[in-house]
Amino acid sequence: MTIGPESFTKKTGEALAAAQRKALDNSNISVEPVHILSALLEDGTGLAVQILSNMGVDVSALKRDADIEISKIPGVTGPGREADKIYISQASDDLLKAAGDVADRMKDSYISVEHILIAMCERGDRTVGQLFAKHGIASAALMESLRKVRGDARVTTDNPEDTYDALGKYGQDLVSLAQCLRERGKLEGVGGEVYLAELDGAIATTVNLESWCATLIKYATLRRMIDVCSESLLKCYDADLEISSLVDQIESDIYSVRHEDSSHTVYGIQELVAQEVKSLIEIMNNQVEVG
Repeated sequence: MTIGPESFTKKTGEALAAAQRKALDNSNISVEPVHILSALLEDGTGLAVQILSNMGVDVSALKRDADIEISKIPGVTGPGREADKIYISQASDDLLKAAGDVADRMKDSYISVEHILIAMCERGDRTVGQLFAKHGIASAALMESLRKVRGDARVTTDNPEDTYDALGKYGQDLVSLAQCLRERGKLEGVGGEVYLAELDGAIATTVNLESWCATLIKYATLRRMIDVCSESLLKCYDADLEISSLVDQIESDIYSVRHEDSSHTVYGIQELVAQEVKSLIEIMNNQVEVG
């Protein structure tokens, strides 16, 4: 993946901007991986905190240790420093490239918060590596926690973390949500308990459904490719065809099948469910009216 501003999700971009501010506040001339780690942990309800908390990590202690390491980085002040000038260190650049590799490996379209956490585990610098070792953060456990949060879903938008947040925060507690809506006289207005039960079932199945759709597309492409290869084999027995024309036709047919595969879209069912849950929260909090 080519790394650029458009490569990151919104949450990742916000974390990198926060890391830059941390470096400036500490009079550092470059953003180091530990600045990025501290920034990821800044949002107490964010995806990074959710993943690490699910692993049993004391996130507050990890954040405190990260900030202590930041305070140890020498600051540069005075006339030798350009005002508000900050650089990405080589270690941070390597980290973001590694996160891009993780995104590619997971077949995601954007670099998300979880990709950076995984990259920190696999290819982080010495400081972050020591912090992760101290707090028992290992790659296998991180991946397992991530699977519980996002399942087999892929990052196909620049704002997937909000989807995970909504499903994670409210997906397992729709009973409490129903109770709050009932107390405020709004439960029937959103469809009653039957609707919430259907939504609860949808949350449990959306990830599997999207994965199933993607698998169907792959199998359909494979069958189409087998058909094309079979047709190409038969053409090889046609004595009237020129070799160059035959090769061009076969290459064209195979390209068409591969292009059809890349053009298919699996719609974000999970995003739709998450939006429904978030809408219920807004109704409960009187941010919007029913209907």
